[in-house]
Amino acid sequence: MPEKIIFETLSGSHVYGTNVATSDKDYKGVVIPDKKSILLQIAPRTRNNASNKPEGVRNGPQDCDREYFSLHYFMHLLLDGQTHPVEMLFIPSKFWTVPSPEWEEIVAFRHLLISKKLTAFVGYAKNQANKYSAKGERYSTVGEFVKLLRLSDARSSLYSCLSHLEELIEKYPKHSKIVNIENGGKLVPHLEVCGRKIDLNASVEYALNCYEWVYKEYGDRAKASAEGVDWKAVMHAIRITEEALEILQSGNITFPRPNVDLLLDIRNGKVKYDMVMDHFDSLLAAINAESPLSRLPDNPHKELAEHLVLSAYTNAVMEGFV
Repeated sequence: MPEKIIFETLSGSHVYGTNVATSDKDYKGVVIPDKKSILLQIAPRTRNNASNKPEGVRNGPQDCDREYFSLHYFMHLLLDGQTHPVEMLFIPSKFWTVPSPEWEEIVAFRHLLISKKLTAFVGYAKNQANKYSAKGERYSTVGEFVKLLRLSDARSSLYSCLSHLEELIEKYPKHSKIVNIENGGKLVPHLEVCGRKIDLNASVEYALNCYEWVYKEYGDRAKASAEGVDWKAVMHAIRITEEALEILQSGNITFPRPNVDLLLDIRNGKVKYDMVMDHFDSLLAAINAESPLSRLPDNPHKELAEHLVLSAYTNAVMEGFV
């Protein structure tokens, strides 16, 4: 039996209701691996069919990416409370592109396969909320070094402007420093900015070309971060925490999200950052308060998940032998 897709659905912004004109389409799915992979225990955890884009070029509305989870790995992530697998259980059938009896059975048992432990949800949301500062700091740091190098003699070495480089390192110590790298038994000083290391003997022109590339690589979202906030990341932080609170209170996640207008206003920077973060903190507090009161089970039903995987994989292996 070849690999079988038992579920595929549109996902991401087009399901949340937060898509804009430039949004690409993302699909997620679940597969039963082929017979050989199951028997030899070599089934891949995931498979990605991504748009072929040059490095640094972001997807546009004409692009689509597909990510498939092998059923056993999907269940592993689901029992761990990971965001995407939990969301997939609640995406309405109107967004499905490939249904199956196997998937409908999993959905029928979804309230036994999730639990009130939403650590992964909350952790993912916090990471999204914290993205803006890291992106902005890195972008600002490399930008300052680019400015300095543009004012320096392109033909000279980095040593010629070492004192000015050290001043910037003192100002931006988190993402820049001088490091010694062994080369031919000797320690050679290098300038490191945002992870990119360049020998101080290299020319200013070479360093400028390298750091200008790094500077451009961050793209529009990084530029927006340098000006204040990565609004898209903050929007996702709010969306995910609201999903977590909803599932604790009702055992359900609504798609598209009921407050799409607010989410889009956040994405577009129309809501003050302090107000958004106050709302985020209140959501986290509500999740902590609601968790012990939730009717969701304390732990997901591991034996049920194992039964569903075992049944599906057994049928896949036995097909053709019966």
